[in-house]
Amino acid sequence: MNSPTETIKERLDLVSFLQGYIKLTKAGINYKGACPFHKEKSPSFFVSPEKQIWHCFGCGVGGDAFGFLIKFENIEFPEALRILADKAGVTLDDYRRGSYAQIDKDLYGICDFAAQYFSAILFSPAGKDALDYLTKRGLKEETIREFKLGYIPSQSELLKKYFISRRIPIEKGEAAGLFLRKGGDTHDRFRGRIMFPIEDRLGRTVGFTGRIFETDAIRLKERGEREGKYVNTPETAIFNKSKLLYGFSTTKHAIREQNACVFVEGQMDFLMSYQAGLKNVVATSGTAMTQEHLTQLKYLTKRLIFVFDADIAGQHATERAIEMAQFAGFEPRIVRILEGKDPGEYFIGKSVTPEVFEKESIPATDYFFHTLLTPIILKGLDGDGAQKKFIAVRAFLEKVATIASATERGHWLNTVADAARVSIDDLRRDLEEIMRKKAYESENGYRRDEVVTSPVQERHIAILGRLDLLFDEIVTLVMYKPELAPTLVTLEEYAHGTHKKMLPSFKDNTFGQKDVDPKIILMKSYLESFLGETSWEDELVRVVREYKLEAIHERIKQKNAEINMLEKEGDEAGVAVRLHEISLLLADLQKVELEKQ
Repeated sequence: MNSPTETIKERLDLVSFLQGYIKLTKAGINYKGACPFHKEKSPSFFVSPEKQIWHCFGCGVGGDAFGFLIKFENIEFPEALRILADKAGVTLDDYRRGSYAQIDKDLYGICDFAAQYFSAILFSPAGKDALDYLTKRGLKEETIREFKLGYIPSQSELLKKYFISRRIPIEKGEAAGLFLRKGGDTHDRFRGRIMFPIEDRLGRTVGFTGRIFETDAIRLKERGEREGKYVNTPETAIFNKSKLLYGFSTTKHAIREQNACVFVEGQMDFLMSYQAGLKNVVATSGTAMTQEHLTQLKYLTKRLIFVFDADIAGQHATERAIEMAQFAGFEPRIVRILEGKDPGEYFIGKSVTPEVFEKESIPATDYFFHTLLTPIILKGLDGDGAQKKFIAVRAFLEKVATIASATERGHWLNTVADAARVSIDDLRRDLEEIMRKKAYESENGYRRDEVVTSPVQERHIAILGRLDLLFDEIVTLVMYKPELAPTLVTLEEYAHGTHKKMLPSFKDNTFGQKDVDPKIILMKSYLESFLGETSWEDELVRVVREYKLEAIHERIKQKNAEINMLEKEGDEAGVAVRLHEISLLLADLQKVELEKQ
């Protein structure tokens, strides 16, 4: 009996599956498209329907359907297995009963069922007031329908009665967070609320945010408790708000295409900005930005544009988000909302594009300069006023200390010195003190929360080194043009490991397609697509030369690493030998560089 992985790959059409993510066009017997994992002008992402594999010859990533889904969605293998099993119509319990919780699949269906019910009520006479409220807030009907907004009146146990009428076990609704248990019985968790369905990154409904509807007269007074403005689904097997980004399943493709992500807080801010034209936006749902949120975004872009409320709480949220994003390796920018209290109000009636909006944003350091060193602070001349100015300057220097570029740090020191009318030499000394303190904290194990990426349990993606990529092209050129094999004679002394073992079979003409990695078949299509008038012989000469240069550089790196180790051991004779070997390699490098290109 085949493994579930093999059965899924047999049943799943890879081309159709990938076309759900990227545009593919026919290229001979294969397909090609723009790689979703790096920016490129010419398509280098190739798919083989026969071998059911894909490979990008631009960034060296390749694999099968599992590898693509794991990398694109940033998920682990078990989740990819469940998703592809559903697409291929494979029942995993047939293979490993009990290993994959069926309850997860049930909960997605239960949440989607509830979302449809809430949406139906919103667009019924019972939901007229709630729908009017949303449209008055600026939302268009198509936006409301696209994101499946709904409504649940305050009448007692409406959802519970609906579950019973459809013979759906209440226990499943309770497991999905739709009901809460009190006094030995279950009750509707959401009543008298406008409902925002929350989807995971794959577009599956996993929970809800319910906003109290102010005009509902009954509200929930009979429960005798104070109702929060927003109520979220509690943590369940499929819902964890610290890991979920509202709208992400809809906007992730635009985020990758724009290479930028607009980040807001709350569903209404998301909906209004999305409706205004920012299709690359995401929002948190009932929580501040977390490291888990950043982990999901880092595979799509390193450019984040924060748009938070203009009040004090919004400023604090912006500062915290900037710090977290910078520490995680992002390039944060900020759009300051001045026209309204929050982004939702700011975007009413507006039409914007991601490109123009990004131009309106400012880098993090500019943001800190304008918020910390305001005109009022800078005017402080004595007493408390002067002290506040010094505190603000010190706070800004803390931000400058995180800048890697000495030139950029110098620019800000000059700017602050002019604005605050203080000595640049004094500022420089303060900055050096701050940087020494940060370096000490780093060396002694002090660190902030880090972005943690969960390990993938089973990798189907092979990320090739530069030498492997070059050798694959050499193999392809010689396989389809055997008369070029003599060119490889000069390569033998430079070839690495398995590459060296494969070379003799080309001379003997014993190297067949059965011996080669399937991606070589894709490489042929790739070469044909861009070589044009360039002869395969000229291309082989060029690639062989590049291989030699890369091989020599690798050996020099290896020798340097050995020298570092020998120096720690005090082996001066060993160091002298390695230095001589490096001098020979450098001479060889110069000789190869002079070869005909």
